[in-house]
Amino acid sequence: MKSRKHFYYSRLFSSLFILSSGAAIGAIPVSSQSKLIADDAFSGSAHGWVVSSDGDTAVVSAFADYDGLGAAYVYERTASGWQQVSKLTASDGSGPANGEPGDSLGMGASISGNTIVLGAPLNDHSGGTDSGGVYVYVKPAGGWPAAMTETVKLTAPG
Repeated sequence: MKSRKHFYYSRLFSSLFILSSGAAIGAIPVSSQSKLIADDAFSGSAHGWVVSSDGDTAVVSAFADYDGLGAAYVYERTASGWQQVSKLTASDGSGPANGEPGDSLGMGASISGNTIVLGAPLNDHSGGTDSGGVYVYVKPAGGWPAAMTETVKLTAPG
């Protein structure tokens, strides 16, 4: 059931720092390269809960976005730095109801090439309450749109 509160609020992040390292003998100096903040950022969204990157593209999850509905943000590195290019959401996502949390889309996140996968462990479907789902997003030929829902949803049979 979704009766448990959102997890690990002590680990919440409101922004994400992209770090770069330089070469040194005996130590690797690290400095902040960019600070990524979602265009629609708000307190408690858990932006930065999971971060995954591949080349010049990064996906940053925010599982508590909109009170637990969840989302993820796609950033691309350009000559002028890192820019938010897309917000990923679930077409069937459900937010909190009756004091229970939402689906928590973005509790898990990974990117490989043009494909992003996001976990929503509290998603309800035919497999039962909180049986979870995995949402797959494939970058369209024209690039990541400003807002996008999943290309396909994967669930365990139930």
